[in-house]
Parts: sequence; C-alpha cells; structure tokens
Amino acid sequence: MSANTPLYTEITPPQAWQRTEPKKAHRGGYMSYVNNPKLEFQVGEVDGTKYCAPFGHSRGAPPGIECDENKRIIEFNVPTGTHLHGWLQAVDKTNVDFMYKNCDKFFGKTLTMESIEDKYVPCLIKSTDPRYDDRWRIKYIVDDVVDEKSGRILVSKTNFYAFYPNTTGGTSKMTPITHEFFTKGTNAVYKLTSSGLWVVSNRFGNAYTATDILTFPKMGRQPGQFNFGTLAKPTLTTDTAAPYVDTPYVDPLGDAAISSMEGVVANGDTSYVM
Repeated sequence: MSANTPLYTEITPPQAWQRTEPKKAHRGGYMSYVNNPKLEFQVGEVDGTKYCAPFGHSRGAPPGIECDENKRIIEFNVPTGTHLHGWLQAVDKTNVDFMYKNCDKFFGKTLTMESIEDKYVPCLIKSTDPRYDDRWRIKYIVDDVVDEKSGRILVSKTNFYAFYPNTTGGTSKMTPITHEFFTKGTNAVYKLTSSGLWVVSNRFGNAYTATDILTFPKMGRQPGQFNFGTLAKPTLTTDTAAPYVDTPYVDPLGDAAISSMEGVVANGDTSYVM
C-alpha cells in the first residue's frame, strides 16, 4: 500500500463524495462505489490520538451462526464530541440521504425516510449506556485470499504491527505481529479502505476494512512522525511534537444539522461486503 495514505481529515468531506449508479456485486446484492475520493485513509496518529478497542477482535456473527472465519471484527471507541465522531455522523447522514434519494434504483420502490433509516447499518454504533463511548465497527482479513488456479492474491491479509517507542531518543521499533495479539483494550492506529455502499437482503451500509493496524503495547507520547506502511525501523528525534488535540467536526458544506443515526448492527455477517 502507498506510504502516503492521507488522514481521514485530508480526504474530500463525505457530503461531496461522488458515487456510481447501482452495480451488481460479485457475491450478490448491489454496490454504489465511491469513485472520488478513493476511500483509503488513516485514523489516528503515531504521535497523537490512538483508538481503544475494548473488546479486542471477534467473529462476524454470534456463536453458533456460520460466517466467514477469515474476516474478523474490531469495534473501537469514538468519544462523543471528537472530530472523528462528528465525521462518522456526517458519513452516516450522507449515506442515508443518498439512499433516500435513490431508493427506487436499489430497492425498486419509493421508501420513506423512516424505512431507509431502519434498513441502514450505521458506521457509528450508538452506545445504549451513557457511561460508555460510541464505537466504529470495522473488519480485518486474517489470511490472504488466493485464487486456486492462478495463485494470484485476490484479497490481501491485514498487516498487524506493534510499536515500541524509545522515549529517550534513538530508534523506535515497529515489529510485525499476528492478529491474536490484538486483545481487549488494545490502543491502535488504523489504515482503512472501503469501496462504498453495499445493498444486500433489504439492508445497506458502508463497510470499512483495515489494511494495516499499528498497536501500542506501551502507551505514552511518541516522538516524531512515523508512517507505518513499511517495515522500516526509523531513527526518531527527541519528543518535541506538540500534544494532539482532537477538535470537533465542522461540516465544511454548512449542514450543521447532522442527525445522530440510531440503529443496531445486524447480527448476521454483513461485513463480508467489500
């Protein structure tokens, strides 16, 4: 993957995403691809905000229900009032508004806004307990998906790394790890990608897959900047970076009335949609 993956704040805002007409997906259902911008970005920063996954990783369906075991789920906290929380609200609102205006193309009939909201699987999972943060549900790939005939990799596995800082200056280490090390309470920075909106079995949503996950076994302020898309072990300077401040999201197009989408992620494995 590119070593210059932008932060989510650096791509075109959700309200201005350009989407395609419905296209049949190879595993059934339909897709509306986002062709501008390319939805590939980083969430969190090495010397700034990391996001905690309180539950570690899990299967894509409850126990006893069959699902693709090569695709696993991570839910990480997104505190209310942060910039990322507002950005995800904007993503959810934009997805619902788009489907409301184009529901006849995807569902073959005109639907009410209430019905559209009921069918939507939101990116931002609302906490039912005020003591806990809302969460963003993403997926990752355990092993490469390889074409049996050609040997070509169809879907690449998610790369996991552990970052070990040297807070006294000198070399900080980034070590490849396996997904089993991503346990409850892990703090991490994520590189995510998405094709756009999927529509399957009377539901629709916007799934995000991690291409790279950088974990922090020992927390603390990190010196310098480091892009974790390679296996390099960079020499970093002393800790002179200013603390990261996560400012509230401001709608760049002036739509201040961002709805707080209510909804529950489906129990089935809708996360398989690429």
